[in-house]
Amino acid sequence: MKYFFVSIQIVFLLMATAVSAQNTQVQVYGVHQAEAQLEKAIIFIQLSTIEASPYNGIEGQKLDEVEANFRKDLQSAGISEKQLKENPILNMRNSYGSYGYQKSLVFETSSEKEFKQLIQLNTMGVSFQDFKLQIKDISNAEEAEFFTKALADAKELAEKIAKQQQQKIGDLIQAEVVTYINKDDWDYTFIEQSTNTGNFELKYDYIVKAAYSFKQ
Repeated sequence: MKYFFVSIQIVFLLMATAVSAQNTQVQVYGVHQAEAQLEKAIIFIQLSTIEASPYNGIEGQKLDEVEANFRKDLQSAGISEKQLKENPILNMRNSYGSYGYQKSLVFETSSEKEFKQLIQLNTMGVSFQDFKLQIKDISNAEEAEFFTKALADAKELAEKIAKQQQQKIGDLIQAEVVTYINKDDWDYTFIEQSTNTGNFELKYDYIVKAAYSFKQ
């Protein structure tokens, strides 16, 4: 299996979604939350000069001072500066209107710990513009395990629906894995929201759609 789905976008699937054809069958979605393994993270960073604001007690900082403070914060967090490089394309664009005021950097790492530490840094004048995460493929054994667990969740939902209709589920008619996005395109908004709330985790929902027959 080569694809993944971000869990925050599918909360509605946790509710039992039943589709009945004259009460002869029920269709549900089962979910197993799995932990993704990071292969590589690319973080796009923007540095900006800080204007002085005596009223707020903020001292002005030039671009080189902002970068120096950012590099100090990296060192304090135990993050190597070697992966930090300039973004030549964006810096070329900045040269037309923002030269001396903004600077774009790129940071690459294959360490999930380092990635988490980096995006939680809070250096003045530094903002994280975007992320690109590449997630490792799951093995056949992992996929078999995830499918079994998601199917068990689907069956539990189907049994609840059948009970509400005073029936019981019969045979499994169909089961398929559904709703994925490309594994190399992790959702930036989800990560940003998660880091802001302090609940960041690289997890996704493995979803199975299953249909069961009803029996009296």
